[in-house]
Amino acid sequence: MKKALHRLLLLATGFILLYPMATLAQAKPLNGFECGLVGLRCNGAVGFIAFMVARIINIFLSLAGLVAVIYIIYGGFRYIASRGDDKEVEAAKYTIMYAVLGLIVIGLSAVIVYFILGAIS
Repeated sequence: MKKALHRLLLLATGFILLYPMATLAQAKPLNGFECGLVGLRCNGAVGFIAFMVARIINIFLSLAGLVAVIYIIYGGFRYIASRGDDKEVEAAKYTIMYAVLGLIVIGLSAVIVYFILGAIS
């Protein structure tokens, strides 16, 4: 169990480190320097600051989403390992439920942040 968790964390860390580079590699220049995140264009200092803020927020939201998915998997393992014990089943259900709620909050916060950044730049 610990080896599988360590491998999952190692894979997730690699994904978090490589995802922003893949996002920037897909950027195509349009009317100046294109940033590649949510259509932000880096025309001037405000655009560059918005791009950097968007990139930092993207990394943190990716990390938070990854943690929520790990908690969903952990809750599933707890549910399987509960063997019908009512207290353990309830604890596992709450773990899964709160992790899904966390994913919803993360998604909504990403929409709000990128809407605001798009309005600024």
